[in-house]
Amino acid sequence: MAPGNVRFAALGCLRAQRGDQALDLGPARQQALLGALLCQLNQPATPEALLAGVWGDDPPPTGVKVLPTYVYRLHRLLGPPDVSGVRIEGVRGGYVLHADDGTVDAVRFERLVRDGQQARRNGQPDRAHQLLRDALALWDGEPYCGLPGPLLEAQRRRLTEYWLTAMEERIELDLAAGDARATLPELRVLCADHPGRERFTGLLMTALYRCGRQAEALDVYARARQQVVEQLGVEPGLELRTVHEAVLRGADDTLGAPVVGRRPVGCTLPRGVDLLGRDEELAAVLGALRPAPAAAGARVCVVDGMPGVGKTALAVRAARLLADGYRTARCTATCGPARPRPPRWTSPTHSACCCAGSASPAGAGARAARWRSGVGGKRLLVVLDDVAGSQQVEALLPGSAGCGVLVTSRRRLTVSRPDVVVPLRPLPAGPARDLLAGLVGDARAADEPFTVDTLARACGGLPAALGYLAARLVHRPQWPLQEMARRLAGGGRVVLDELYADDGALAGAFAVSYAQLADADRATFRALGRLPAEVIDVRWAAVATGRPLTPVAASMERLLDANLVESTGTNRYRMHPLVHAHAAGVRD
Repeated sequence: MAPGNVRFAALGCLRAQRGDQALDLGPARQQALLGALLCQLNQPATPEALLAGVWGDDPPPTGVKVLPTYVYRLHRLLGPPDVSGVRIEGVRGGYVLHADDGTVDAVRFERLVRDGQQARRNGQPDRAHQLLRDALALWDGEPYCGLPGPLLEAQRRRLTEYWLTAMEERIELDLAAGDARATLPELRVLCADHPGRERFTGLLMTALYRCGRQAEALDVYARARQQVVEQLGVEPGLELRTVHEAVLRGADDTLGAPVVGRRPVGCTLPRGVDLLGRDEELAAVLGALRPAPAAAGARVCVVDGMPGVGKTALAVRAARLLADGYRTARCTATCGPARPRPPRWTSPTHSACCCAGSASPAGAGARAARWRSGVGGKRLLVVLDDVAGSQQVEALLPGSAGCGVLVTSRRRLTVSRPDVVVPLRPLPAGPARDLLAGLVGDARAADEPFTVDTLARACGGLPAALGYLAARLVHRPQWPLQEMARRLAGGGRVVLDELYADDGALAGAFAVSYAQLADADRATFRALGRLPAEVIDVRWAAVATGRPLTPVAASMERLLDANLVESTGTNRYRMHPLVHAHAAGVRD
């Protein structure tokens, strides 16, 4: 396809583009007529069929005589056929739009889905998975959204059915490749959005069963069955009942066993890490950032929490699951403490979007403006990691509708319009233990199960602490786990001093948060190290600092906003044991 040829996007709001120029497609009826011709690409459509398909039961008084005017306008809009590669031709009995199949995303989408299904039937699961991913990456929301007429309404239903089927088959391939845990958040969203789609329910039950959560899988069936019986008065379909019976029996032969191996998946996002015990938070992020092309601007989700709680891991996992819906680009920036220099982009997308061919303008404001200008009109998923303040987010918000922005911060931000805020807390005991066991090796953990529990408790459920601890144990395979438990027995600063690796230490993460505090808040933080970690009354903090109650109360609230303390009631707080250990060791 020549660079100047017109390309059409029908998956989402109808759009046309010649080179880098977006075309104004005019009023809704004119767009609907163009959509009707695209639906029958390279095939003639009679005037009567076009009139009925676009106007339905409310045709204009002039009937089919209105069509030549709209066709003439589309001719002028699209440009000469030798340049645009598109020609609308009047033929005997109607009109036909001539163009290469590859110019219309909906046509490519259908072809990729069909090819993926055929590859699967031919016993080529890796090729099938890639083709289905490529198809789903084209999906930009409801096809021909907002355009009138029964013909496009029928196309919306047909293409949406293709999308749902492609999602089902791609997730089945994920499960076959052993990715059960990664599919759970996405399946929960799909089941909530399409409760009558029993295949999604069956896939969710299978994924839960594969993760060793048989009781949850049975609960999913019970709730789905209750809904069907109450609304329709019938039992679930045979396929879902078969899955239910297989879960009851623990029948791996019916539910399928995971296969060894993993496909390489192309993506500009960083590699993900282990993520356990975050199903609810992950579902919240996915629900907030599911592509919504009709949105007025970028959708923003903020994940905040104390240092080391796993914000980046959650963001990367969510971004990978969302990537199919953002077909233009996915990129990540590490922002860090507020400073005049721009964020550090950890993918090439920033350069591709807005810096190619020219030097970056001087000044943070100019660079931010350059960024927003460069990504204008692009459907983008942006991850802003470790944001220090709301001004960093506001400066980098893309203005295009349908964009998604996922922000992580160690602070509770006051971004002007976040769609969802997801607070992240330390892991409960069970997931913390499972995470540590997976990191040090399940076989090694199985030899000393009670010691694994002890080590996980010493880390206070903090994923970064568990990661540092596991890194030390992996490089000391001759050590029994009990040896590390002995070294951590003193608690407090003793534990904190053991949590390090070649790329840093947990205390360093706490130190970054401490460095961002005002002087008065640093003094309060240090004073808290002399108080019990579990119960901190603001009056005790005032006594410990030797300052009046009112400014200390304000200081405690700022520490709360910095996620260095947690509120347990009015004027009452507590500190994570490892943060408390750091506070006790900080010197003025």
